[in-house]
Amino acid sequence: MKSVVLLFSLLATMALPVYAQLGPAGVPGAPGLVPDPAPVSVPAPPPPAPAETRKAVPPPVPSECAKSKNVDRCIARVEARKKAEAACKGAPKAKYKQCIRDQSKAKKK
Repeated sequence: MKSVVLLFSLLATMALPVYAQLGPAGVPGAPGLVPDPAPVSVPAPPPPAPAETRKAVPPPVPSECAKSKNVDRCIARVEARKKAEAACKGAPKAKYKQCIRDQSKAKKK
């Protein structure tokens, strides 16, 4: 008999704190219990730096000119090669090679 009373008292003490934490109608965290939080205002981002304070970025150096002794000459040669390839685009292989040679000779003159 004592064990039954002890068992019921343990169950009652365990169940009461859980029941006390429930919201209205037995639903924990029911809407409307706590007012909605105020909206958070985000500060505006800082304005960009004026263009005149930025440093001028030099044009990129082609990878084949990175270790060259005369970088300017190498860049000029690469640009001339690109122009020649654009001019000779679409030609058959033998004529393409000759066209590239002609374009490079025309620049030297």
